[in-house]
Amino acid sequence: MLATVVFLVYSVMFGFTILNILVFGEYFLQAIGIEPTEYKTRITGLLFLYVTALIHGLSVTHGIRIQNFLGLLKLGLAVIMVMTGIYTSFFPYSITKLENHLHWNEFFHVKTSISTSKFSSAVIKATFAYAGWNSVHTVSNEIKDPVRTFKIAGPLSLIIVTITYVFTNIAYLVVILDDEIRSSGKLIGSLLFEKVFGYRFGKQFLTFAAASCAGGNVFVVLYTISRTSQEVFKEGYLPFSQVMASNWPLDAPMPSIILSCFLSTVVVLGSPGKDIYGYIVSLEGYPNQIFIGLATIGIFIIRRRYPHVKAPIRASYIGTVLVLLIITYLSVSPLATRQSPNPEGLENWPNFAIVAIMCMVACVSYWAIMFRIFPKIFGYELISEDFEQEDGLVVKKWIKVYR
Repeated sequence: MLATVVFLVYSVMFGFTILNILVFGEYFLQAIGIEPTEYKTRITGLLFLYVTALIHGLSVTHGIRIQNFLGLLKLGLAVIMVMTGIYTSFFPYSITKLENHLHWNEFFHVKTSISTSKFSSAVIKATFAYAGWNSVHTVSNEIKDPVRTFKIAGPLSLIIVTITYVFTNIAYLVVILDDEIRSSGKLIGSLLFEKVFGYRFGKQFLTFAAASCAGGNVFVVLYTISRTSQEVFKEGYLPFSQVMASNWPLDAPMPSIILSCFLSTVVVLGSPGKDIYGYIVSLEGYPNQIFIGLATIGIFIIRRRYPHVKAPIRASYIGTVLVLLIITYLSVSPLATRQSPNPEGLENWPNFAIVAIMCMVACVSYWAIMFRIFPKIFGYELISEDFEQEDGLVVKKWIKVYR
């Protein structure tokens, strides 16, 4: 029960969507010609989050249709990014009229200070770029024939995304100067569009398209978080589970959506006006690495205990060992350094790895208090029973049985 409670409580604790709404706010303001200050970016992102929550809360069907449309738009933008990378990399200056700033003799030249902790933080941020593939498993029960779908969509999506990332980064390095890359922040995409396609089509239209793609991510992430939180509350481990697990009032997980919006608002408005984006990515990513590491160890244990069981989707032995080695490095390196692994400007903030561990300790403490200490002190035993609610959902309720 310990691992289950810790993971589920952690899932609700980090059930906010910050990164995508910040990206949406910044790109949307840039596209319509408004200076994207910290305050304007955050308010714009939160307003879009509330609109998204209202749509998902009133009609899950329409919310999914909107996010599917925005997903198609994202694929179109990915094609444009790949073609941009090819255009800027392989076509001569006489055609592109773009100066090539990528020189191979300077490619491996270290331009900033680096440490093992900062490298591990960078790797965690890079893995966040593939976070969509991790979250898809949380809604696998809503996918028709998920095993077959994952076997096809998994490799195909990873190949598409990898190609897109490679050519996009090549385009950045070819077109944009190093100093501009460091100073542009999340708006580097808008800067690339403007340099390659001009102001009207590049900075305005394509930047707005990028904002729409970020908006699609808000739709997907909010829906995923709300469904995940709803499943957690169905297990009855947290207070108010019967209310939070319901589909009130319109057959949609509105209570879980409201909770995610509340947590997102608190984090967005309560964080400083610095690189909170990078800090949140690392803070969210660090516990995920630990959970992935534990799951990797669990694969070896299950295969040894049940050698006759063959999973329909099976990880290779070499790949599993490699993942475990990488996870070990990413988990240890931020702690085994004197330099802060935090983003620039937040070096005085607590180490993101320590904060993440404290959050996990809080989850363990909750399990210990609710399911070990209190029952022992007050002389009762907790037994779970299933209750069917008015909306047809079955929710577990932990009953106190006094000895």
